[in-house]
Amino acid sequence: MEAKTAIEQAIEIVGSQSKLAAAIDCNKTQVNHWIPTPSKPKPVPIPIHRCIAIERVSGISRKRLNPAIDWSMFSSEPPKAPRRSKAKAEA
Repeated sequence: MEAKTAIEQAIEIVGSQSKLAAAIDCNKTQVNHWIPTPSKPKPVPIPIHRCIAIERVSGISRKRLNPAIDWSMFSSEPPKAPRRSKAKAEA
């Protein structure tokens, strides 16, 4: 058995695609587009605002729902500053 994707886990937690759709204020068809299938191995990426809403209702991390997004821009945590080498710092 294949491991479930983050969206499939969120659907399971909430109860169904329809319940997830209602909880995040969208329709079941949209949710269905985010689920990989044999005929659709690369599903539609989950939009930022939907990842945040799904995280809120399911507890599944937004980072897992769409890892392509730089979530540091949307986090309450400040982004990490790049490290400077000692040579540049002493110059």
